[in-house]
Amino acid sequence: MRLKRLREDWERLAEHDAYWAVLSDPAKRGGKWDVDAFYASGQAEIDYVMSYAGALRPDLARGDALDFGCGPGRLTYALAAHFSHAVGVDISAPMIELAERRRGTVQNCDFICNDRDDLSVLLDASFDFVYSRIVLQHMPAALALGYVSEFVRILRPGGLALFQIPEPLLSPLAQARRGLSHLLRGASDDAKTIRMFGVPRAEVSRQVSAAGGRLLNVAADGSAGAGTVGWLYAVVPGSQPTGPAPGPIPEWQTPP
Repeated sequence: MRLKRLREDWERLAEHDAYWAVLSDPAKRGGKWDVDAFYASGQAEIDYVMSYAGALRPDLARGDALDFGCGPGRLTYALAAHFSHAVGVDISAPMIELAERRRGTVQNCDFICNDRDDLSVLLDASFDFVYSRIVLQHMPAALALGYVSEFVRILRPGGLALFQIPEPLLSPLAQARRGLSHLLRGASDDAKTIRMFGVPRAEVSRQVSAAGGRLLNVAADGSAGAGTVGWLYAVVPGSQPTGPAPGPIPEWQTPP
């Protein structure tokens, strides 16, 4: 799947039912999300995530945080309450526009529309924390793995990346056929369709190592839905341990 197709998919979703596209609660489909409740769910998630991150990385600096695949900024604004500065990156310009509309008096966050298959818009070693959930699961494996390498590149020493990817939902051949059928149907597809992909755990591990990172922990994660196997990867830069060792790592509880 080309990056152009991914961008077009999420621009259509943003225009059709943006909040449901991000949090696909069947009861909220069709514009039924209460906007304040939508953003409150992001605050609850990040409050929990930071508690978990603190157990993994007790000395984690609270300088700059990245929300990759930020959509309308549900998690970006929540991260801004925990860090000096938060950045939300998304491929969809309409999603970024929605995020900016929510800004109010919040000044310590920025939003970037990035339609590249890398994060070259961000400098090396410029973030203490990277978070991405229910995002990479919508990308073919090669694209998702490329962004995993970028997460490692932009982490500062002592930093931490937490990102979720499920195992492949179908065989590679079936995934290819499904992607081809979508392309043949063209741009008139139902705008409410959200495609799912996955990456084998071993491939993620190899990509992290090749990028110069180290897997600190891998926890079971159910974000991709019932009947799927998924993981939350905790990655730190460099191959050698730095800083205090984490204590007992708590069990990861997939946010709703």
